[in-house]
Amino acid sequence: MRLEYLEKSILQGDREAFKEWMELHIRAIERLAVQYGMRPQDAGKLAESIFGNLYNELGQLTEEQLEEKALFRTSIQSMKELKVQTSETGLFPFEEDNELHAHLIDLPIEERIAFILSSFHGKSNEDIAWIMETHLENVQVLLSSSRAKMDRTDIEKRLEFLNSSFHRLRPSYNERNIYYSTPKEDLNINEPVKIVSRQRKPFLLWFVGVAMLVLLLSVTVLRSDAYQQSSAEKFIEKKRISFQQELDERFDLIGLPEPDEYEAENYVHYSNGTQMKQEIYSKNAKWEFYSLIRDLEDQVKVKGKIDKKEASKRYNSLIRELRLPSEMLEQLKKDSLADDRKESMEFIKEFYDKHNYFRGAYMRVFIDHAELIWGSELFSGGMVDIEEFIAKKPEFPIELQKAIDGMETQFFSLTAIKDFEPLTLKYEDPQVRETLKENLHPDMEVYISLLMDSSIIYFDSYAEQLEKLLELEKQLPKMLESDPIVNDFDDRYIWLLYFMAGLADANGIYESDYVVKKEIREKWRQIASIGEKSPAANVMQEIIGEMEASNWKSSHENEIYSEFPNRVGSKLKEARNRNE
Repeated sequence: MRLEYLEKSILQGDREAFKEWMELHIRAIERLAVQYGMRPQDAGKLAESIFGNLYNELGQLTEEQLEEKALFRTSIQSMKELKVQTSETGLFPFEEDNELHAHLIDLPIEERIAFILSSFHGKSNEDIAWIMETHLENVQVLLSSSRAKMDRTDIEKRLEFLNSSFHRLRPSYNERNIYYSTPKEDLNINEPVKIVSRQRKPFLLWFVGVAMLVLLLSVTVLRSDAYQQSSAEKFIEKKRISFQQELDERFDLIGLPEPDEYEAENYVHYSNGTQMKQEIYSKNAKWEFYSLIRDLEDQVKVKGKIDKKEASKRYNSLIRELRLPSEMLEQLKKDSLADDRKESMEFIKEFYDKHNYFRGAYMRVFIDHAELIWGSELFSGGMVDIEEFIAKKPEFPIELQKAIDGMETQFFSLTAIKDFEPLTLKYEDPQVRETLKENLHPDMEVYISLLMDSSIIYFDSYAEQLEKLLELEKQLPKMLESDPIVNDFDDRYIWLLYFMAGLADANGIYESDYVVKKEIREKWRQIASIGEKSPAANVMQEIIGEMEASNWKSSHENEIYSEFPNRVGSKLKEARNRNE
């Protein structure tokens, strides 16, 4: 509907409509030229020339000239006429993309064009025949031959990656050159396009009169219903393009595929039996965006216009939701929240959620390639050799390469813990810790420590575990029960105490007939003597009292285990409630 309106306006000589129409097509033409084999800067000049020629013919254009397939035909004719300099090597960050692009350029010209139109632009065989000015049967022959030559392992997936890389190339055309364009026949792709200045009108009074007339006409047009509706539809279309660009840029940076809109949420399960829904990155923002577009389209239908100020406010808010952890850190450096506990808590909650999601997403990529990693010489002695793993990265599938590169942008690094986590992620960047500590409220220190400290408590000595437990308890006065990520603290505390109390011992805590071992009793007494304000000491004092009353014998194997998380969680809650 919108495209039809633009085309009708262009046929009447509307320059603004032409500019808007051009924005919908010019990137595809520039990509076509790069895919054909042109250097990006030359592809930009070609696009400038093609649309510049159309702009110079405003008022004389036909409907056929505005069809996309006509633009493709003109572009291909121009590329064949020009002496094309092959695209430089290393156009893309991933070597597999560069290799596949080089293989594509090596195809015979006719086969290459047919393949590009079909694989990257989704054109039907009939449209390809029209664009290439050939017979349908010939197109089928060209596609069969080109596909046979391009056939290789996982070709469809690799073409998908390559197409994404083409879309991520930055535009090379200069819009200014289009409106002061060089005609196609004079185009020299080895020389910069020259901008031809227009002569000024010498008659001041004539100029003032024309300006006043234009102003009066502009006011009339701006107030017209047709203009209001056109402006609203243009606003909506620009937001659609802008939002997808925002998504593409971020997923390119993090090296992960965009999740399916209907992918189920993850749930984080805690030691005390609670669980919290973990949002999938970008999912909520996308649904909010779809809702915004529906609302705006309804406004256009009913009122013929939209509230752009309110729409922009909603749009900016949901774009803010797309912030990556790395972007959040950069913004935090500029706008410190050190004096605002509430804002700091909201920041750390968002940061936690996104951090946890990306940690899980990157680990899923490793799991998807488990056979490659754990079934090779990389895995030895219960762990993966990290240095050798990184050295072999160029040999990995491209999705694994992208994930490894992407996780570094969010400050994750690789580590290995023998016989426990052969390949895992750590998050211990000192600059991240410093930024968070300096720019968030002091009460956030405990949450920052939980985020940044990836040391594994399972292999610590009792003395080391005790030291960590006491450090956690020192932070309790700074915490509130209403803090949205308080369960992360509880989970760390409960598991640490669980190991200290010997409940994770492979040999169990009982001798026989569910009688608690003497060495386990001693551990409990040590914990019980920590101090009267310690939640851990209070829990162990209660358990010791109960067990002494039963002569240290349990009624069944799970008596202590089953209630332990709830007991500790309750004591932690009591301690925090005193701070509310």
